[in-house]
Amino acid sequence: PGLEDLRLLDETGREIPWTIERPRQQVRASARAARFETALGANSTTVLIETGLREALAQLTLETPAGDFIKPARLEGSADRKTWTLLKDAEPLFAGPGRPRKVQIEFAPAAWAHLRLTLDDQKSAPLPVTGVGLLAAAPPAAPSEPWTLEIAERIEEPGRTRLRLRFP
Repeated sequence: PGLEDLRLLDETGREIPWTIERPRQQVRASARAARFETALGANSTTVLIETGLREALAQLTLETPAGDFIKPARLEGSADRKTWTLLKDAEPLFAGPGRPRKVQIEFAPAAWAHLRLTLDDQKSAPLPVTGVGLLAAAPPAAPSEPWTLEIAERIEEPGRTRLRLRFP
């Protein structure tokens, strides 16, 4: 199944050296924000985040010790901390005893030097924010070239199956 005993033979029956190149699965980079500041407003908590990353980001994870909350969140991105682009609005973040916990916000991949997270505190107490995690966008898939092979002949023997293949 893992092609560990696949042998290719030419028309005369000689074994042909070959290798299968499988692209390495690239892992999405994750990191903590380089810096963040929290500011309490009359009805909201604002977290200003310096990402410290140059690659495209796709997810923010809010770190809080609070165990019982539900809050709508607004997330914006900026390159210069002057002009902000809305990434998500009214995104629910929540946790509670016996309930699932959702403290991540996924957004369209883009490189952002700064993020601004605004938590709505109108219906509940502000959350203590102890950290911000960032997840990079998934790397592009490795290029591949599909081949259509034709099975010209199949020979079943004890402990072995021989296939004669026609390549394009």
